[in-house]
Amino acid sequence: MKFEDHCRKYLLKYVLFEEKKCFVAGGFFPRFYHNLPIRDIDIYVNDHEYFQTLENLYKELGYKQTRQLHLFSSFSKQGSPNIDLIAFHNPLNSNFVSTFDFTICQGWIDEFDHNIPTKDIVEKKLIFNQAANFNITSSDYGKMNNTLTRLVKYVKLGFDIDNEQLSLIHQALVLYSPSGTERNKHKGLVNNPYAP
Repeated sequence: MKFEDHCRKYLLKYVLFEEKKCFVAGGFFPRFYHNLPIRDIDIYVNDHEYFQTLENLYKELGYKQTRQLHLFSSFSKQGSPNIDLIAFHNPLNSNFVSTFDFTICQGWIDEFDHNIPTKDIVEKKLIFNQAANFNITSSDYGKMNNTLTRLVKYVKLGFDIDNEQLSLIHQALVLYSPSGTERNKHKGLVNNPYAP
């Protein structure tokens, strides 16, 4: 059985896929491949009505809603990974994963299709995406979930990062820090097409 088929089989126990209305992306794939504990499943919902439908369905299935923000909800249930419903992504389709900060998290899968680049996952290599629409130092969603905390998290899980990649992250910190962003706008250096 192929890796994506193993992923889909596992995910179908927890994810209420609806054709092209949602997909799973993010840190699930490196954890699943290396048999690490699955903390949560990030479900990106491409339809705001379906987002509300899923919120209600997870509640009916006995999940407790632990966080609710605009177009973001978290659910937990004993014996299951947490479920994060996300509908604030732009564009509202799987192309959004190209803006994720590490390549190991740029895979996605839905009910019928997938794109899971496994090379860096298999090799446990952290490769920084310089075109990322990342929140490098803080989080709008109430928890520390940014490039630096993900870097530490994955290193603790046994993933490796080389000096070149660390240098790229450092450059991004300088470029996208609040003072750096303003300074670099004047130089024409900030032009991320996905930036808000």
